[in-house]
Amino acid sequence: MKNSRYFGLRFDGSRILLGRHPYCGFGVNYFGAFAHNYMKEPEDADWRDAFATIKTYGIDFIRLPFGGYGPEYYEEYDRNPEKIFGRLDALVAEAERIQLGLIVTLFWHDGAIPAHVGGKRADWGNLKSDTCQYALEYAATIVSRYKGSPAVWAWEIGNEYNLSCDLCDRKTWQWLPPWCNKPTGYDYYTSDELKIFLAAAAATVRGADSRRMISSGHGEMRPEAASLARASAKLNELTHIWTPSFEPQTRAEFDAMNEKLTPKPIDTLSFHLQHGTSDGSKKYIEYFERFGELLSQKEYFEAYRETAKKLGKALYFGEMGDYMELAGRAESVMHFRDLCFDITDAGICLASAWLFQDFDDNGMNGARLAVLGEANDELKAKGKARLDKYWPKVREKAEKHVNKEKKSRSGLKTAALIAAAATAAAVAAGVRFLKNNSHKK
Repeated sequence: MKNSRYFGLRFDGSRILLGRHPYCGFGVNYFGAFAHNYMKEPEDADWRDAFATIKTYGIDFIRLPFGGYGPEYYEEYDRNPEKIFGRLDALVAEAERIQLGLIVTLFWHDGAIPAHVGGKRADWGNLKSDTCQYALEYAATIVSRYKGSPAVWAWEIGNEYNLSCDLCDRKTWQWLPPWCNKPTGYDYYTSDELKIFLAAAAATVRGADSRRMISSGHGEMRPEAASLARASAKLNELTHIWTPSFEPQTRAEFDAMNEKLTPKPIDTLSFHLQHGTSDGSKKYIEYFERFGELLSQKEYFEAYRETAKKLGKALYFGEMGDYMELAGRAESVMHFRDLCFDITDAGICLASAWLFQDFDDNGMNGARLAVLGEANDELKAKGKARLDKYWPKVREKAEKHVNKEKKSRSGLKTAALIAAAATAAAVAAGVRFLKNNSHKK
């Protein structure tokens, strides 16, 4: 696909480009678009009308997983992959038709694939494990199948895996997936192990798609991330257990942890934040205690932007605007509008609101979608989102090359992609593979 290198978002080292032109925009998360519809016939799926409605609000892209939440999805994928691909093909085709961009998360829950293959989450650090082999093959297949679509704008590895790594509890076994039976220390995993998988998964994506942005998909870097990582580095080699340490990190440690967990060839630093509580306090979160200071949300956003610039990465604010129990309050619209202003004023060009699992624009959701549309209109008026320069041209190119792409899919060299990923991960990680695999079935 000669011209497919101009499809979607890419990072040129200083700017996010859509096709050939700089791009800034607000999108939404729509988790259930595929995850809640892969068992339905395409004509019965809920996403089709939702896509059209999202476009009416002036939203030009969504973030969603090309997979399910738990191991049951991978069971269905193994039983009937053609059915799964038929559902995905229909979704991607409709996104192309109505010109809706897709930021695709490849893996959602970090415990789903280990549970499916009978492994443990610590297997993320062992590229020879069934967990990693299955995940890398899935990534290679998905990326190679859909890289020819102009609707696919970017790839993400996972969802908030950084919030699970380096946590361990050998007494009450908290912080574990719901599918974890008879837990051991190997059901926990470290940031060193996560880094190995992230580098390998990103290398697999890059081997199949040479240009599109690759995001880690991480949530906020924990305020104690550096301390937790130091503790996990002292794990018991026999039991894979350690005692976590929750000490606030410095700004320099914040930069270092973001660098560690955004290994090459990942080119996009990701973070997620909630802006409301679920503890009954009914307070809006607009200040953050970080690095020994009290930062406004705009100052905290600027810290992320500065860190991304230091690391030579793009920045994606992947989940924002979740006000939890406050979402139904009238003043939430004002707070949401201020949040969007703070994001653009902080120099962040790409952000997605967390609004729904399954689409619903009733009440406050619709009000927030309208705010996002207004923000996008302003960006377009300033020439920062030239979608008119993207869709008409890429649709013509996509149609011209569709037959060639179908042929290239059948010749996918998954093994070669995974081998390249293993090499890249070994270089990038700089840490040992797990020596003891006795916990595997």
